[in-house]
Amino acid sequence: PVSPYIEVNTDIRFAYHHYFGGAGENDWEISGDEGQVSADFGVDFKLGQDGRLTLYDEISREIESLRVVREARDADYSLLTNILGLRYENQLNRDWNGSIQYEHKNRWASPSEYDYEDSISDAIDVVFLRRVTPSLKLGPYVRYERIRFPEDRRNDRDVWGGGLSYVWDSGSWVSIDGVFGYEVTEVDTDNDPTATDEGGEWVTRFNVSVNPAVLPGHRVRASYRREHEDVSEGHNYADEILLGYSILFRYGDYTRVFADVDWMDINESDDGEHAQLWRFRLGTGYDLTRDTDLDATYEFTDKSSDIDGNDYTRNVFEVRVKHRF
Repeated sequence: PVSPYIEVNTDIRFAYHHYFGGAGENDWEISGDEGQVSADFGVDFKLGQDGRLTLYDEISREIESLRVVREARDADYSLLTNILGLRYENQLNRDWNGSIQYEHKNRWASPSEYDYEDSISDAIDVVFLRRVTPSLKLGPYVRYERIRFPEDRRNDRDVWGGGLSYVWDSGSWVSIDGVFGYEVTEVDTDNDPTATDEGGEWVTRFNVSVNPAVLPGHRVRASYRREHEDVSEGHNYADEILLGYSILFRYGDYTRVFADVDWMDINESDDGEHAQLWRFRLGTGYDLTRDTDLDATYEFTDKSSDIDGNDYTRNVFEVRVKHRF
């Protein structure tokens, strides 16, 4: 806290990656959980009795995340993303809460052979939630996003969307949040005239979290969305279905065991690839001290595709030490 009205938050992580075989380069880098590594900075301003204005910036580097491993890319592939955002939220009255958020995002893919994935986007999201019961809040949302590809090898587009957003919290053992809406894509085909698919599609997202104090920690995730940025060249978008489940067990005060399973179905536009991706993670952790954790994780990924040469399997082992200052 800087004052009763201003609070500053920041976070940064470092790691070392070692390849036992193949073409990857051993190197230090900013690092984090599940392949997405990030550093962020945020400032909160209290406006009036119930208003809050948040200014934030986050830079992240992805090498092992589901979004990245869906393609059998070069071992040195990485995706660097910077998001600058401004969010205003206000409790309008006893029942209604409203928020508006603007984000500017820049993405850079490496090495240079993947420059066609570089993109710049601006998005505006507006959400209103009404407290229907003590546990349930729901209401409408609308969003607009403009995506541009500076290499002029993929088509720029406008994305419009809207629908219903909801949050349900039992207050003790389970919480659910998600959206259900419709999304329309308008594509400018000047850069790639052969990729012409556009139009509307239903989208949804669904998350369930269980309080570990009541049951072992469970989390269910499900989504059906249209992906515009991580798509092969020559295609405008990919419709993705994601189903996932996580579980966490604690033994005693210091030891934990966790596991994840994710399944993704990827169907690219313009007669592109149709593929399925499975990922399994199993790990254990130990609290060395109150502020220091030691984790060891094994991850297996398998991709099957209708395009010859795009199938692959991969194994990753990770050891992580985390200390909170």
